[in-house]
Amino acid sequence: MIRKSFRFVALAAAVAMAASLFAGCGNKTETPKDTTQPQKEDIKPAKLTWWTYQRHDMEYMKGLVEKFNKENKYGITVDYVVQSENFRQSLDLAFQSNQAPDIYTGQDLAKYYVDKGQAEPLDKWLTPELKSRYGDRLYSEGDNGVNNKIYSLPNAGVTYRLVYNKDLFAKAGLTDAPKTLDQLVEYAKKITEAGKADKVYGFAINLKNTQTAMERSVNVVGQKSGFNYFDYKTGKFDFKPFKPIVTAIKKIVDDGSMFPGYESLDIDPLRSQFAQGKIGMYFGGSWEPGVYADQFKTSINWAAAPVPTLDGSVKGASFISGLRWMYISSKTENKEQAWKVMEFFNTDEVQIPYQEKGFGNSVVPSVVKAAKKPEMKGMEYFVIGKEDATWPTKPQERTLKIEGKPFNDIFAMVIMGKADFDKEVDGLNKKYNDALDAAIKDGTEKDWKKADFNPQSLIAK
Repeated sequence: MIRKSFRFVALAAAVAMAASLFAGCGNKTETPKDTTQPQKEDIKPAKLTWWTYQRHDMEYMKGLVEKFNKENKYGITVDYVVQSENFRQSLDLAFQSNQAPDIYTGQDLAKYYVDKGQAEPLDKWLTPELKSRYGDRLYSEGDNGVNNKIYSLPNAGVTYRLVYNKDLFAKAGLTDAPKTLDQLVEYAKKITEAGKADKVYGFAINLKNTQTAMERSVNVVGQKSGFNYFDYKTGKFDFKPFKPIVTAIKKIVDDGSMFPGYESLDIDPLRSQFAQGKIGMYFGGSWEPGVYADQFKTSINWAAAPVPTLDGSVKGASFISGLRWMYISSKTENKEQAWKVMEFFNTDEVQIPYQEKGFGNSVVPSVVKAAKKPEMKGMEYFVIGKEDATWPTKPQERTLKIEGKPFNDIFAMVIMGKADFDKEVDGLNKKYNDALDAAIKDGTEKDWKKADFNPQSLIAK
């Protein structure tokens, strides 16, 4: 439809020019339309589909989608689809079967979608005014941009914390959240023992999705302890420092303090049990307050605290994820219409209330400046602080051709007692670094080595 419209505009311009030539001595000249830029009349009515994995802001977003559908002047309607389980697999399958949504909320960095040919660059729509809105947040290589092209606009950054039930803590004689891994194990055991009659367990983890489970727990604990699974100084993967973290979670399993069925537990069933007062602690992100405000309404007295570290000292920052949001599918036939949707949702009109209602921590300067303190209960625990930061870009393991199981699955197997960390880690390091070397050699990945990198430099002064 869009290509036809451009042809029509070009044809009309040609006819107009021909007419002026035949007119001969007319003094009036007309400026031809600039057909290289999207024209208002080229945007036709269309029905679009937007997929998202985000459930915590579902009611607010559906209300905004309804508003957009009623008020936009282009006749565009959006079907907003929330599917929090197996989102990555469903999206990949949809692209493979030519049933991809027109717009999607990406769980992964832009590079992942760009490498698969699934994302449309936004640069042709970005005006100078829109660019200035984001300042130095506009472009992050590998995150929301690839090779100086922008594929998603920054929105809210996700922070990670240890979510805990204060009532269960009090019943177990605990006052403060654990600050070390040893305390995490100890507290989980005490909560389980104190709540045995009510079938309460001290800790839970959602190993149905090992990638998200490790991202919000093991990875964050490691980063605050001063290391990542990619060693910036050497430019190589190194999973060995994670042994005490994975071992601590396995200890919770061995103690009988882990919520049963954790091997196949998904995040929403975990939240449901937490809301019912059956779980003492779990690792979660800044979407949790929205979940308990709208989806799993609860009367329990809960709070959140900084994640524990190896020994209680903070040697790095808890990473802020999500410097990207919406993507336009490269396969959609309605790219101009999809941009109009993205344009609306990336405005202060939408994002200031989003911030104030507590659905996220905005990284957009104009939103941060104008928004009032979040009103949602519990959001105060997730406000971006001096120990939260964006880590440098690193190789994306999901885009590397890694042989065998990814590290998330190996860590999960160790926690479940199905693998030995020491026997797995050397092979894990080798296959990741072999894949990285191959990717750098064929040009699909960059060398992200930073020999002078200091994780403590990420902590705000």
